[in-house]
Amino acid sequence: MEKLFGQIELISGVLSRSNLVSSEKITNSGSSGGDGFEGGRFLAMLMVVYGHWLQYAGRYSLPGLTPGEIAKILHYLYSVHIQVFFFIAGFVYYKYSKPIGGFGKYRSFLAGKALRLLVPFLSVSLVQFAVKYFLGGGEPRQLAVMLFAPRGGPAAHLWFLYVLFAIFAIAGSAELLRGAKKPIALFACSLALACLPIGFPSYKEFGLLDLQSLVWFMQFFLAGSVLAEKGLNFPALNRYWFFALLAFGVWGLSRPESFSGYPSAEQGVFNRIFQFAVTLAGIAAVIRFGSFVKGVLSRFVAGISGLSYDIYLLHVIIAHGMFTVFVRLKPGLAASLVWVTLGPALCIGTAILIAGALRAYAPLRMVFLGLPYRR
Repeated sequence: MEKLFGQIELISGVLSRSNLVSSEKITNSGSSGGDGFEGGRFLAMLMVVYGHWLQYAGRYSLPGLTPGEIAKILHYLYSVHIQVFFFIAGFVYYKYSKPIGGFGKYRSFLAGKALRLLVPFLSVSLVQFAVKYFLGGGEPRQLAVMLFAPRGGPAAHLWFLYVLFAIFAIAGSAELLRGAKKPIALFACSLALACLPIGFPSYKEFGLLDLQSLVWFMQFFLAGSVLAEKGLNFPALNRYWFFALLAFGVWGLSRPESFSGYPSAEQGVFNRIFQFAVTLAGIAAVIRFGSFVKGVLSRFVAGISGLSYDIYLLHVIIAHGMFTVFVRLKPGLAASLVWVTLGPALCIGTAILIAGALRAYAPLRMVFLGLPYRR
């Protein structure tokens, strides 16, 4: 087991400056919030992997679980996992990677984010299409769809990469123009837009970007930036974790229809603001429990957390392949609760091994993980 942890740490140590969230920077920054970051990111990754795995398993009959119960579990799993991702990305952006300087710095910043976010999206889309096509279920038209509608293509689960790139571009532009030296100004504008008593149109069916996604998730990115700008850390917020968890749970039980979705025009301004506040409470609760997990499984969580972005990129391809192959070999396997419980761990382990192999070769590292080409 010690040898396994050592291998995980060795793989996760091959981190680049262009990583979305660098565990090394967080840990060495002198902030005691590192445990919360790593643990929160670890839990958010588990939520999305288990959610996608349960979606695949839900196509079959699971003993003891009705479709409604599966939907309720997915409802909570998908409630804040991406919000945690954007929140931490915003914190690290302000602390370590914002483009301070002239247009040249901004151009290099955008080029690095395009490499890290958009190149893997297109590469994984091609692989995902190939897997679906050869195993059955893929259609040639999806190759065209993926370029113009990220949510409708083969790698629809990676739609957030387009949104995050757009947010980086907007935040970097504000820094370049120096019109918002403090992120709280941009944050206030974003929150005001999201709370307007009108609904933003969604372009996810025929365009590159869903404006609802952009405005909604920009709030959490900027909330993380505000936290960094104010010099706060997560232990300072952890004293409120119980109230955050309570509010999060009550909201989810009382308003399940809007718990994990976007605020709608019908909700009204107050409900939109309240939903945003409760989602922040959910983020705080996840990060708080993440610090507990990090404390118990320190080396393991640190190693896996450093590869969370790679796991996001690879896990759906692996899950699709596992279900397709193993279910054909043993049809009753997908209906097994043991498979649903332990399968995601096998999926994550496989993703770590593949990520380690990809990182060993510079061309593959650049194409599939968005890391700079260095021999």
